[in-house]
Formats: sequence, structure tokens, C-alpha cells
Amino acid sequence: MAKKKKDESGDASQDPALVGIKALMAHAMKASTGQVCLAADLADRVWGIPCDHLSYRWLCDNTCYQMSRIIGVAGMKESCKSAFAMTLAKVWMDLGGACIYIDTENKKSPALYQAVVGKKNTYRTIDHIAFNTEEWQEQILGALKFSSEDSSMADVPVMFIIDSLGGVDTKESDARIEKEGGVNPRNTGGMIKCKSHNEFFRHVNKHLYMKPYALVYINHLSDDPNSPIQGAKRKPGGTGQDYHAVLDLWFSVVKGTPVYKATRGFTEKVLKITVNKNSMGASKRNIEIPYRWKGDEETGQIGECWFDWDAATAMLLTDDSPTGVKGRLREIINVTVNSNKYSCKELGLVAVTDSEMGAAIRSAVDLRERISDALGINRMKVYPKLDVEDKAIYEEVRYPKLLANATTDSDEQGQ
Repeated sequence: MAKKKKDESGDASQDPALVGIKALMAHAMKASTGQVCLAADLADRVWGIPCDHLSYRWLCDNTCYQMSRIIGVAGMKESCKSAFAMTLAKVWMDLGGACIYIDTENKKSPALYQAVVGKKNTYRTIDHIAFNTEEWQEQILGALKFSSEDSSMADVPVMFIIDSLGGVDTKESDARIEKEGGVNPRNTGGMIKCKSHNEFFRHVNKHLYMKPYALVYINHLSDDPNSPIQGAKRKPGGTGQDYHAVLDLWFSVVKGTPVYKATRGFTEKVLKITVNKNSMGASKRNIEIPYRWKGDEETGQIGECWFDWDAATAMLLTDDSPTGVKGRLREIINVTVNSNKYSCKELGLVAVTDSEMGAAIRSAVDLRERISDALGINRMKVYPKLDVEDKAIYEEVRYPKLLANATTDSDEQGQ
């Protein structure tokens, strides 16, 4: 018997399989507590906070800062990993959210934190100190459960930060050191700690699912003396948790010595951020970005610190290397640089600073979105509870013809 031709419109009444799937979906929903949907509806369950910085969009291959996820931040010492996590916390708190900050190394600087997030956000941050692995896990879980269950925290965006995974040992290792009066080089404390991390991250995802939360952990890279490969690095906090992170960001220093820019009134250190793994887009992308700070005019002490994403945008758009983006955008925009001064005919700008160029592009919404589509940057739903005037700017492709011609990194996605 000849098979009945299926209706390509997707009408369930004309497709027996869709009739069955509809019934199966209804059955699954009865047994689920909101954890099942059609793949066609999945995009409505993956959302974030709008991001206007092209440099961050390009790095993470999304138009939003991702919510409901685990983000890993690793890197060498003095690569500003903690400051980056604080910067993300500021995004959450500026929207009326909160930050739960777990310090496992007894090193958090009150002055630095205030300089990054602003004084008003210090009243939106709860600081914990943890002296073993079990303590920080209990602190995170306790805050997660309260935030998701108590009516006073309904719909409040919360950023959870663990700084850092390698800062403390497990209770078992701690007790052994107390008993033996020193560290036994043959003990397996590191293996126990890594196993504990894996179990924790497997458990914690159910508390993040479809919540306006993000959990950021900080880890460290250091030389691995046991590796036969010269220059090989290791993570004292273990590597197993990388599998649970939606983003695994690696930090390094391009110019290690901070430089004071007298004409602009700040000091800067140039960093490199690489996306080692990205479950929601392209992996292995990287940008260079200045980390900048200046003193308080009255006290002379540290007054403000920031990752200059605008400057990073200007630097990104002038990168004409084989892996750069400049060649993809020739029909849309041409940003040039000469003696650290940036010019752009399309914007009518001549010899401006990197920050000014990036800010102009960020403010030129139509141009910004044309560039995003030309680069094939993924679009994401905005958190439904956010009061954003035009969410479609971030959620919908505006220039599909540009997107169709974009050179993407689809072969790297999901790696």
C-alpha cells in the first residue's frame, strides 16, 4: 500500500506521527514538573540578560549574558579572574538582583569589590567565607534553595560566585592534616575534592534550571611539574567541573606590567580571554581587552575598575588577521586605527579613543545588529521578567541575508 503523503504544513491532523507525538507530549507533561517541552519550544526556556557590547557578544557567540547556567573562569595568577566575576555580578545587581559571594581563600578585597560593582551594590551582596569544600557547597545550596523557594526572592536575579574551587580542601583532608601535623604527599585528597566537585555540579543544575540565576566558579592554572609537555598547565581545583559549565573561559595576560595612561587618567593591563568551551555557540574564540582602573579624586585610593568592552570592540573590528573579523564586515563598516586613534567613515568619527569608538558602535543600534548578524552571532530570548522596551532587538535576526552569508564557526559548536 502506498504511503499517504504527509502535509508539509505540519498539520497534525494530516500526519499520524504528529498525532502520536502530541499525545506522547501530553502524557509526558502529566508526569513532569515543567521539565519537558517540544524542541520547537526549547528556545523559550533558554534566556539571559541583554548585552550591547559587540566584543562580549562575539566572544560568547550570544546576544545575552546567559542565565540558569554554570560558567567556569580559569587562568594564570594576576589575570583578573575575580574582577571578571565581579563584573558579571554587577550586571545582575544593576537590574535589581543580588550576589552571593563565597571566598575560599580569605583574599577578597573590599576596596576592589566596591570599585568594580559600585557602592550601592555592596548592599546587594552577601559575603561568605569557607574553610573547606563542604562549607562552600552548603553555603551555595542553602542560598539557592532559599532564593528559589521563598516568596520574597521570587523572580530576583541572583549571581552565585565561588572564588575559588582550589582554595580549600575537603573536611577529610583538613582533618588528616590536623592529625598528622603536615601534608602527606601520597594522600588522595585532590581526587576526593574533584569527585566532590563533580557531584556538587551534577546536583546544583536542578536549582538553576529556568531561574534568573548564574553560578560562576573561579579556578586557577599553574605549571604542571609532572607533565612531560613543556609549559603544560594544570588546575588545582580539578578539571571535571568543566563538563558542567556552559562556558569555560580562560584568562591570560598580554601585557603583564600595568601602564599608566596619563592623558586618559587610568592605568591598564591588557588581557586575553579565550572561550575554551562553549555549549551554546562557537568555541575557541578569543579577544584582547584592557582591564582599567583609576583612583578616587578625593582619597587617591582605588576608585573605579572596569573591563573596557567598548575598547575591546574597537580592537576586535580592526583585527584584519586571518582569524580576525574585519574581512567579514567590509560591506558594513570599516574601522581603522593609527597611533591608537580610531576612525570610522560610517559613523563620521576621526581619531577617537578605543572606548569612544566602541561606545559609538554600541549606541548605533541598527549598525550594531547588522554587524551581529553578519558575524552569525546567536540570538537568545531575554529573561521574560525583565522590563526591556524592545526585546526583539536581541531575540530576532534582523538581516537574514547577511546571516546567510556569514562565515560561522558551526563546526566548533557543541564541541
